[in-house]
Amino acid sequence: MLNITNETLERWLKEDIPYLDLTTFVLGIGNQEGEMQIYSRENAVICGTEEVKRLCDLKGAEVIGYIPSGGKVSANEVIITIKGKASTLHMLWKTCQNILEYASAIATRTDKLVRKARKYNEQITIVSTRKVFPGTKELSIKAVLCGGGYPLRLGLSETVLIFQQHRNFLSSAEYIKKLAELKSHVSEK
Repeated sequence: MLNITNETLERWLKEDIPYLDLTTFVLGIGNQEGEMQIYSRENAVICGTEEVKRLCDLKGAEVIGYIPSGGKVSANEVIITIKGKASTLHMLWKTCQNILEYASAIATRTDKLVRKARKYNEQITIVSTRKVFPGTKELSIKAVLCGGGYPLRLGLSETVLIFQQHRNFLSSAEYIKKLAELKSHVSEK
């Protein structure tokens, strides 16, 4: 659906564990085998499991089963089950949880908005803003798509949208002149 690179996944993991998991290390439990399950606390549209699986694969953990992005779950339903060494599971835990929690929350909220709007107009489309927390754009876009919405605009380079903050720098005459220029120079935008 959306290409989130391994480099991005590794960067997300490195934000949480830049060197080592000191707790697991000092307890000496790193080589023990274990299993981790992440579940939903409420009914939700799931998003991010493919990225979590890829992150687990990169770190040598085995994903036993998961709900694909776009799937719906009930409260207390397991989203993903992961097996591996305790050191790997503890390394992955918080980043995997955050990916699933944030992306699924966006997907769930988008799904609710789509369903609510379509009660009044079955043809309506819900579109997202480009206002996302830095570093999360790819996952946020995927979450909106999983929830049944679409991105309105992916960045400033994509389309021309003139807002009041732009007009503040132009007189009325300059603005009218610029509109004519824009129509001839970037009509497709």
